[in-house]
Parts: sequence; structure tokens; C-alpha cells
Amino acid sequence: DSKLSSSSLKLIIETNQLLSDPFYGQICNFLECQYCKKTKPPTRTSFIDISLALPPICFQDGTKSVRLEDCLNCYFENDINDVLCESCHSYRLFIMKIRFSILPKIICFHINRLVGGLDKLQNYVYFPEF
Repeated sequence: DSKLSSSSLKLIIETNQLLSDPFYGQICNFLECQYCKKTKPPTRTSFIDISLALPPICFQDGTKSVRLEDCLNCYFENDINDVLCESCHSYRLFIMKIRFSILPKIICFHINRLVGGLDKLQNYVYFPEF
């Protein structure tokens, strides 16, 4: 005979409501020590939209257009951080990988065009048609 606590029941109800939202999604961050290869427990973050930056190529060679795929590649690019490793007992280089753990039915992308405060980039972002 197992009974759910009221907080567990509330969490289940909220999760079901979120999953029924067509814009709801979830990303998962993975951290891996580059010295011992141990990983930290993944962290999950819910979202209703994804904020994408324009890729660095837009700043370097005056590129006028960029593909949505280029913006997504920048978002999912592995990031390197200096993090305390519990296994090594010292600060080590960790690679953070971002992956979708729940894809929404409808995904909304926000393209961040502001640079250095008030300057706005005017690059065209090509969205493929499906």
C-alpha cells in the first residue's frame, strides 16, 4: 500500500499540465571532467522558448545572412568550464553539453540580435520551410 504525499501529487499534476502545453520542452545539461571523465548528475531546465545568439561569423566577416542551423550549432556547442571535481578533489576543466530531453510540439526561437548594449545586428536568418 503506497500513498503519494500531497507534494508528490502536486508535482505529477503540474508535470502533466506542462506536458500538455505545445510549447513546453526541457533541456538537459551534462558536465564531464576532462581529467577523470566522471560526470556530474545532469540538470534539467524547462523552457517555452529558446534564445539563440547569432554565430560569431556575423561579427567577423560582415556576413549578411546566416542559417537557423548555424545559430543552433552555437547554442549546442560544448562549453568549457573550470569546476570543482568531487572525484579529483580539485578544480578541473569540465565540458558542458546541452541536449533536448523533451522536445515541444511547437518550438519557438528568439534570435538575440543586440550587441554591446543598444547595437542591433541586421543579419538575415534563413529558416527552412517544412
